[in-house]
Order: sequence, then C-alpha cells, then structure tokens
Amino acid sequence: MDEATFKQQLSKMLVRLREGSGLTRAAAAAAGGVPEDRLERYEKGLALPAVGELMNLARVFDVSLNHFFMSGPPLGRVEVVRASERWKVRPPTDTAAALNYSYEALSYRLTDKVMSPFHIEIPPSEGKEVEPLSHEGEEFHFILEGSVETTVGLETYRLSAGDAIYFDSRLRHSIRALGSLPARMLACLVNVRHPSRDDSPMQRQRGG
Repeated sequence: MDEATFKQQLSKMLVRLREGSGLTRAAAAAAGGVPEDRLERYEKGLALPAVGELMNLARVFDVSLNHFFMSGPPLGRVEVVRASERWKVRPPTDTAAALNYSYEALSYRLTDKVMSPFHIEIPPSEGKEVEPLSHEGEEFHFILEGSVETTVGLETYRLSAGDAIYFDSRLRHSIRALGSLPARMLACLVNVRHPSRDDSPMQRQRGG
C-alpha cells in the first residue's frame, strides 16, 4: 500500500473510531496526548502520526496498534512478510519534520499479537530539535546502520551499529541520527498494560 492510500485509510479509521467512542476531537486528542490540530490533520489525511502517537490513540480507542495497519482479513498465527511487502510509511517533508523518521511495518496482518516490529530509517538530524513522545508499553531498538542519539527520560545515549536499547515507553523519548548519513534500526514495540498508571517510571528514575 502506498503512503497516499494509507493516509486515506487511516484518516477514515480515526474518524470512525473516535465517533464510535463518542469522543470529541478535543477529548480524544487530550486523552492520547496529541495536539488537537495535529489530530485534525491526521483525520483529514494531511499528515501521518508517529508510531508512538498511534500507540496512544490505539489505547484511547481500545484497539491494538496493529488495527491501524490491517487492510484485509486477519491471518492465523503465522505471518511471513516479504521484503517487497513491507508497509512503508515515508512522510513528506512537512510531516517528516515532526516524525524525524520513516518506518516500515514488518508485521501487520496478525491480530492479537504482543509485539509490533518496525524497520526505522532516521535522516541526519544532529542538532535538530526533535519532539519527544511517550506512550504505554515497552520498546527495543537494535541499531543496524549508522549512529544515533537516543534520549529516554533524563538520560541520553549514543548508540552505533550493533548496539541495542530497551526501555519503558512511558518515559518521554526521542531519537536523532548523528553524522551526515541516515541511520537504520529494528524497533519492536510491546503493547503491555502496566499494573498502575500512577506508578511513574520518571519517579522511579528520580528515586521517588
């Protein structure tokens, strides 16, 4: 599926889910931690959300992250995705400025799965202001190529090809590519529900 088609499918899906939930756009945006004007652009098919934003919206509408990528009937319990079949999302310039990466969904037909794997490409962005995101779940990143700077909570880590990082996605996090070349990584998001939403990982990090 090309990006324009995905935009249109996603926009219709977001409107249908929001209206079905009885939420106004303002209420849905607030619950998902997404600015209302940005959610409006997503609903009109003018921009594409970051994966973390989709995860937050999935929680608001009580669906899985995978729900946004489904284009046909669900499969059984095994899925093979050929290199030519990856679900590619390569945002145009205006959206890329906010996302700071393009992504390919590596598994999108299976339902009720715990992990959501993506191939991520990050353009050179050293010194660029990148908006941090947070959402439910946990993440694992394995750097395939290039070098990145990953900020999680209060800490910043420099990672190179072969390095990996695992973190609680409720901590605000961002990533940028260092140097003059893009970086590529495998990212796996785990859609878990933590026992208590009051149990702040930031408080634990600060010793609270």
